[in-house]
Amino acid sequence: MSIMNSFVNDIFERIAAEASRLAHYNKRATITSREIQTSRTTIATGRIGQARSQRRYQSRHQVHQFKII
Repeated sequence: MSIMNSFVNDIFERIAAEASRLAHYNKRATITSREIQTSRTTIATGRIGQARSQRRYQSRHQVHQFKII
């Protein structure tokens, strides 16, 4: 349960930080649902993008493991 709590807190902090950056960038004093939705999408697609690039890297550079007997 502690792991899930840490995960949710981490995601919440990332969304809040990104929404704050968006509001500051747009010179707004408040964070609206639009900033929250945009930041959520940005964070989610960023993670997906990282996973895709990692898979592409792994497929290009196959790692061979050998057992020494």
